[in-house]
Amino acid sequence: MAHLISIAVLTKSRRKGVATSLVRDLIEYLEARRVDELWLEVKQGNKEAIKLYEKFGFAKVMILENYYSDGSPALRMRMSLRKQVLKVERNQR
Repeated sequence: MAHLISIAVLTKSRRKGVATSLVRDLIEYLEARRVDELWLEVKQGNKEAIKLYEKFGFAKVMILENYYSDGSPALRMRMSLRKQVLKVERNQR
């Protein structure tokens, strides 16, 4: 299991695929190491980030009230990498 703590992209670099590349590279890295799932928390109001994570197959798991220091809630999300791990294992036989 892996836990993504933070991704930050400078304002001037947003909407250019930087975050997409970072998440894609992280997933590829984890798959190569046979990690079976990836978890993260994102501010519930951060619709752009949630959309990005859903594009990669993250599922909403639960809301964590008062998660951030400003009292705002977080959305916990999870992505299963297991099917990709199984695919790699089958190809190695």
